[in-house]
Amino acid sequence: MNSSSASTPIGDVGRGGAAAGGGDGGGFQAGHRPAAHRRPAGAQRLHPAVPVRHAGGDAELGHRPAWWQLDQGPYWGHNALLRVAPFRAHARLEPLPDGSPILSHDQIEAVRLHAAGWKVRCLPIEAGSLEGNPPTLPDFLIRDRRWGAGNMQYWRLLRLPGLTPMGRWQLAQAILLFLSAPLWLLVLVAAVLNAATGSGAATPPGALAALLLANWAAIHAPKLAGYLELLLRPERAAAYGGRRAVLRGALAETGFTTLLDPVSTASKALFLLALPFAGRTGWQPQNRDALGVRWADAARLLWAPTALGVALMAALLAAGGTAWIWGLPFLGPLVLGIPFAVVTADPGFSRRLRRMGVACTPEEGGARRAAQSATRRRRISTSSK
Repeated sequence: MNSSSASTPIGDVGRGGAAAGGGDGGGFQAGHRPAAHRRPAGAQRLHPAVPVRHAGGDAELGHRPAWWQLDQGPYWGHNALLRVAPFRAHARLEPLPDGSPILSHDQIEAVRLHAAGWKVRCLPIEAGSLEGNPPTLPDFLIRDRRWGAGNMQYWRLLRLPGLTPMGRWQLAQAILLFLSAPLWLLVLVAAVLNAATGSGAATPPGALAALLLANWAAIHAPKLAGYLELLLRPERAAAYGGRRAVLRGALAETGFTTLLDPVSTASKALFLLALPFAGRTGWQPQNRDALGVRWADAARLLWAPTALGVALMAALLAAGGTAWIWGLPFLGPLVLGIPFAVVTADPGFSRRLRRMGVACTPEEGGARRAAQSATRRRRISTSSK
């Protein structure tokens, strides 16, 4: 458990772990839901972690690969039940050769338990298991940078003796999760240069549109499937305020994610490109309070993605034609990154979303319905006197 998480009931994980792992179970990782905040910022309300629940929750996302990971599953560093003796014996992490500590400790701890013959299972249990999301876009980006710095350390751990093939693959997968960001940036810059030099004139617009749409659908397919399930099953949509509320929240979240993804990916890519030349990276406490974001703080964090977006968009505009339209979904969010960070962290923006019931969670909807029911009872009681 860490400061951003709340524990799953031990009985639930214990019973699930006993059935799944038996006596040689070293760890049982539970799923978790985004923790409800009394006054969530707009970024928290609209972040894709909330609609993940529509698709079955983080437990489902962790459980889907469990059929091929079997007893060599992941550990996420919190919301888990661990067997203390084997964890202390095999998961103690020495500093790296340069003396720096291992930042992303959880995955390597699971991998070392696998190597020692202990099972680590990811269980589809999320009841009572919560994790608090960062409240603002800068907090999300800073957390991603920490994760990226930690996952890049796995390069030096891939050849540890005794690791299982699955363990090595999970470390490689964690590295690729962040290496995809520089690859995205490389493809973006190459596409802009291709268009700016006139080399893309022969590209059929229909084929390009189909390719971009297929790429977008592949990235968002699990979330879209969850929305579709709620729209087709009114009894499940009722917990979110009904199908109209689900559709309204889905449109708002999709718009938010369309702006978020390029900013997040560019931020990770630029950070990783500079990482070899930077000093040691620490792991500072994470902010979980909706405090808002000042313009100066947003500019300090996002000036580089913004400058990149402005330069690439200027190149497309200078090339003429419709190239800038094709680049708008990717470069527009970069140009607007600083105001996007400030607006989505603004308490007034969050209050408006809350009043409109946008991206309402079942817990929030239940509390609202209970308050409305209590108000009706008071009115009935008053009128009957």
